[in-house]
Amino acid sequence: MTTLRDPYEESSGVIVGGIERPTRDEDIVRRDKKGRPYIKEIDILGNLTGREVTYTRVTTYIDCVDDKSAISRWGERQLVKGLLGERGPRWRAEASSLLTDDKKFNLNDLIKRIKEAAGAEDRAAIGTAVHAITERYDLGLELAIIDELYAADLVSYIEATKFMKHVYVERLMVNDDLQTAGTPDRITEYLPCEVCGIPYYIFDLKTGRVDAYTQNSQAMQLSVYAHSKIYDAATGQRIQPVQVCLHKGIICALPAGSGRAELQWVDIATGWDLVKVATQVRRARNIKAHRIPFVAVPNLHLIISQVNEANAINEINALRVQYGQFWTPEHTDAADRRIGQIDKP
Repeated sequence: MTTLRDPYEESSGVIVGGIERPTRDEDIVRRDKKGRPYIKEIDILGNLTGREVTYTRVTTYIDCVDDKSAISRWGERQLVKGLLGERGPRWRAEASSLLTDDKKFNLNDLIKRIKEAAGAEDRAAIGTAVHAITERYDLGLELAIIDELYAADLVSYIEATKFMKHVYVERLMVNDDLQTAGTPDRITEYLPCEVCGIPYYIFDLKTGRVDAYTQNSQAMQLSVYAHSKIYDAATGQRIQPVQVCLHKGIICALPAGSGRAELQWVDIATGWDLVKVATQVRRARNIKAHRIPFVAVPNLHLIISQVNEANAINEINALRVQYGQFWTPEHTDAADRRIGQIDKP
């Protein structure tokens, strides 16, 4: 089976990490300010309506389930590292000038630059380049000269995947029920699943963390792709690829620059259960618990309790004055009874 699309012309590629990769559908779709892609809408019958709506990126859709405390602390450490470096005084001066700026994205941009200066983005940049190189390899495009920084990673990737056949490479996919869009690295042919007998799997190359912390989010991500269809950015058509396994997917863990690729099965059936949880969380966040203002008034039953607890007639008279307009005949009856009890020898 061949790749669905023909490789694009070399000149139409996108440069990432100094490596040119083919243009993908994800590159040419229109996006809003938050980076969400505009997807051509279809009705319940699957017909195009002529409108475009924003879809949520898959990674954004599922991240509401993640515990982000560890990655947040790592980012904070990188920020401190940058502020304590040789550029620290300049960063602090710029931050001071931006604290009074109403446009908070300027301060966000500064934080990003500080982290980059501290090296927080170095490995991510290498990982992006590794993705581009492996994409060119799997599409059969010329690799030209490979920097030694990436050579070991490519060799390891080729060795790890030598028994697999990638039938779709970097295709934008959408799930219209969830209104999500994202690009899995591959749909790969391998040995049939022992449960369903399907030999096609969602395959993702991970050049960052692959550990206990990330396993749920990765299972969710692959499961959404497995329940999605290929999206043609030019026409808006949804294309049903080969039927992929819904029980498990494949991850190739290749930490950027390590030269060590490791294949792992991922339980995407459980991942899909977690996606359902994410869907409930996202819906819950959109629920607005309406608040209605009110003016507090005395608790009339509480007044009677206070009357019954009074130990002197002047205390009862003070309550009568305190609650004034809220004093009712019921309170008067209670006060008379209590006064009678107090007057008894």
